Amino acid sequence: MPAPRATSTILTGAAVVLAALCTALNAGCPDRSAPEAPAADPIAAPPAAGGRVEGALSDVPQATLPFISLIINGKVIQVEVADEEGERNRGLMQRRALSPDQGMLFVYPGERHLSFWMKDTLIPLSIAYINTDGVIISIKDMQPLDQRSVASDGLARFALEMDQGWFAQNGVLVGATVEGLPIEGRE
Repeated sequence: MPAPRATSTILTGAAVVLAALCTALNAGCPDRSAPEAPAADPIAAPPAAGGRVEGALSDVPQATLPFISLIINGKVIQVEVADEEGERNRGLMQRRALSPDQGMLFVYPGERHLSFWMKDTLIPLSIAYINTDGVIISIKDMQPLDQRSVASDGLARFALEMDQGWFAQNGVLVGATVEGLPIEGRE
């Protein structure tokens, strides 16, 4: 066992290293001592109306969310469900790939005009906007890191992101029905 003075020196050194590490980790975080500005209205402010928010922490991919199975044109796919605001804001940012026939489903409490962008999203995606009845109302391609808004062509309750070209490769067109959509979100 080290002498008491040596233990004190070791603990002091560890505290300095820990303090430096905490400071470095917090360098990119918002200042929590100042009052936070109100969050943007996710319905009224594209591109934040979809799954992306300016200034969101996006240097690390979101942890994998719960999966569900959906069926489109007889094809079974596995999708992560983003049905809480923070999950929708983060989406597929910083992901480097999607597995075949996998994607992310964004679930909103009710129908609205949705708008997504590709800030901090590294893979090309196609997005299908889906109404409450499960009918695809529009399908659009999105390019990595593009900050332009990609809006739904009407009111949608769901947005389904898949690898770019997935819908065309599987014969999925506007008007197709998606089976297995969650009616109730967690919000």
